[in-house]
Amino acid sequence: MDKKLERFAKEDRLPFYVLYGKERYFIRKAVSILKQRLLPSPDTYELLYHSVYGPEVSGAELADLARSVPFFDQTRLVIVWDAEKLKERDRKEIQGYAEDPAPFTCIAFVAGEEFPKGALFAFVKGRYPGACVGFPGMKRSESLRWLERVAKEKGLGSHARPDVLEGLLAGGQVSLESLEKQIEILALYVHDLEEDRISEPLPFGFPEISLDQAYRLTDPLLKGDVPGVLDILNRFVGQGVPPLILLSRIAWEIRKLWQLKDEMERGSVTEATLRSIRIPPFKKAMYTSLARRLSWGALGQMFFSVGKVDRLLKSSRLDPQFHLEDLCERIAQWVTVRPVSSENRSYRDR
Repeated sequence: MDKKLERFAKEDRLPFYVLYGKERYFIRKAVSILKQRLLPSPDTYELLYHSVYGPEVSGAELADLARSVPFFDQTRLVIVWDAEKLKERDRKEIQGYAEDPAPFTCIAFVAGEEFPKGALFAFVKGRYPGACVGFPGMKRSESLRWLERVAKEKGLGSHARPDVLEGLLAGGQVSLESLEKQIEILALYVHDLEEDRISEPLPFGFPEISLDQAYRLTDPLLKGDVPGVLDILNRFVGQGVPPLILLSRIAWEIRKLWQLKDEMERGSVTEATLRSIRIPPFKKAMYTSLARRLSWGALGQMFFSVGKVDRLLKSSRLDPQFHLEDLCERIAQWVTVRPVSSENRSYRDR
């Protein structure tokens, strides 16, 4: 799998990619690599990065977007999720574009577990054989080797025992995203244990955590993972979760960051403080880093944006998902590129 991902980082960029397979984790990794390679600055995301959904996008609109010359002679990246659900008339329009694609645009079609059927994808495969990359499900032995590499990258050291890693796989069919998250939890737990910040003995596997599904949305959001948070947001909306509930969860996370930053500047952060703010022990490092790095101005703009979206959800005729996606993209940019600035540290006092 790692060798397949290397091509996105090293080989010449192609005008098209078709990504498919059971291991969605590696597909998202491939998309992330393309973003990092083609869009080195998050400041250009609004102009150069486009995420659309196959069942909704118009072939004519997609072709026009791909032909639009971007600013600064940079590359435009378009991700078409659920590409196998593109309507036939839209496929024909896109295939017409594919016969003479723009040199400054890269379109990545993300499909299901199988290579998508149809003339469009057959054309791309015939014209660009290396553009079609499948990520089939891994065998248990392959999953174990992958876990070993991840554990090494996360700095688990001697704690990444074979019995611990085998224990993570013992639960049956678990997504690689979930396994990676569990490794991260264990790594943070081990770090705190070695720093004498907690007194409990290291458990077999990893500490128990809340299974609050909302963290599936807010975790990638606070990490600045735009594709990840938009994909999960789409799933929640599709499952019928009310938009205002999702918005309230986002607001809660920003409020926790605000409270933690305030306590940090007062020099009064304790384990009791973290419990009162409801920050889980295994997420202490992430929240502390964000609270230290984000300026008061950035946090204030986040709250302002949340309030604006709250009003729009109650009054706008546009699809609520549109407003939530826009909010998530804005917050993801703030948490990744906005440094703490001395000129706006007093924002809370204005």
